[in-house]
Amino acid sequence: MEQKVHAMQFDTCLFDCVSEFLNWLRANDITFKILIWNGPAGGNPLIEYYGTKEQLQKLAIEQFHFDEIDENGEYYFGDIMEELNSLN
Repeated sequence: MEQKVHAMQFDTCLFDCVSEFLNWLRANDITFKILIWNGPAGGNPLIEYYGTKEQLQKLAIEQFHFDEIDENGEYYFGDIMEELNSLN
């Protein structure tokens, strides 16, 4: 069964380790499109990433560090995780 492709947008700093980040995206089969070069938060580009729910969760955790632990010892992702959980 083919998994559905979803999209998430992140303000992304591309100035540190760009080639390493691009290699990580390729290795995890995540594609992207730059929406705005001079994005909304500090001038970083706004980039839309495409992948399965699991791929985008991995992106959120490993590259954007949405991995804070709450008082119950659970990972807290805030709105990002709520949005990902609502995907089919």
